[in-house]
Amino acid sequence: MARALRLIREKEKHFHLQADRYITCGFSAGGMLVCLWNTEMGYPAFHLAKPQASFPIYPFVSLKLAAGDAPEEDTQEDTEEDEREDIRLYGCPFTEAMEKPFESPEHAEGFPPCAIFVMAGDELLGHSKLLADSLEKLHIPGRLEIGPEGGHGFADGTGTCIAGWIERAVRWYEECNGTAPEAT
Repeated sequence: MARALRLIREKEKHFHLQADRYITCGFSAGGMLVCLWNTEMGYPAFHLAKPQASFPIYPFVSLKLAAGDAPEEDTQEDTEEDEREDIRLYGCPFTEAMEKPFESPEHAEGFPPCAIFVMAGDELLGHSKLLADSLEKLHIPGRLEIGPEGGHGFADGTGTCIAGWIERAVRWYEECNGTAPEAT
């Protein structure tokens, strides 16, 4: 992400934009990535501008919450294989990762305003609620919209009860920043 933002910054005149004014958006594991970008592991570590807003869509945000759902009966072989996978994913064992900024809700101080969208039937609903609660406690503007039916993976929402979420997220962002166009 840092590389992409640096490339955009280098080419901002060519692209006719302001490279330091951006919004992040990610879905599921991508939602985790945009949340991690808002922690000390992201934009501050790379000395880049803070996003204007973030739209984590049905994000995975808490290893601790996920661990609470994990089965407790692992064999020694499963545990060793899981640890190798954890090191590949997080650079450290899962238990150590739980104490680092991978726990986005516990490291949300640097988050920009966030609009979070998820469906009621999504297995990651608890993650979205946990993130929204953390933002509220820190007085960071947030919006959590839970579609009444459906599961994981609604993308742009076409044909679902959450259709139009992109427009609502942008409108919410504009209202938060006082940049919403006046109604005519």
